[in-house]
Amino acid sequence: MLDLTRCDDAAGVLAGLARQRADVVCEISPDHLVLLTGQHTPVATTVGALMEVRHARQTHVLLRQTPDGRVRPVPVHTYAGTVTAAPRPGSGDDTGARPYRVVERPDPDGRQPARYWLTTLTDRRVEDVLRLARSHAAALAAVSTLRRRFGVLDFEGRSFPGWHHHMTMASAAYVYQRLSGTPATALAGAAP
Repeated sequence: MLDLTRCDDAAGVLAGLARQRADVVCEISPDHLVLLTGQHTPVATTVGALMEVRHARQTHVLLRQTPDGRVRPVPVHTYAGTVTAAPRPGSGDDTGARPYRVVERPDPDGRQPARYWLTTLTDRRVEDVLRLARSHAAALAAVSTLRRRFGVLDFEGRSFPGWHHHMTMASAAYVYQRLSGTPATALAGAAP
């Protein structure tokens, strides 16, 4: 799961991941270029413009429970076909022509702009893709906790084995705290 919405070289990141044949779910900006390859000549467009074409997208309705316990329908759109990532300017076709699925989630209240993802998981259900997309917030929270409570960024040594030991111990303390429910402050005195 990647957030490429503010990445200056999102096309380069996608090209590198395509060369590695890595499966991805990447949040992208609406002006990210993709290629429609179903025609004889590939056509470049942005994901935002692509998803504005109503006959080119499929709507899925997901049910979400609100904090007050009610169930609310949430529309999600996918492009009916697949696209490929547009090559980086001046680099030729270094994307590997990997097929991507475009997913759009409009803001249910209409106050925020829609969010867009490209994924190589073209055969997965939309719910599965969005579940992975939501895991990004959990990963950011875990890294923040590792930094604040377990000092994962506090290593000042010069050796890789020392850094590796530090990261292993901080990660183990985090996992122990998450699994046991022990407050992080109780673990602070036990850290090496």
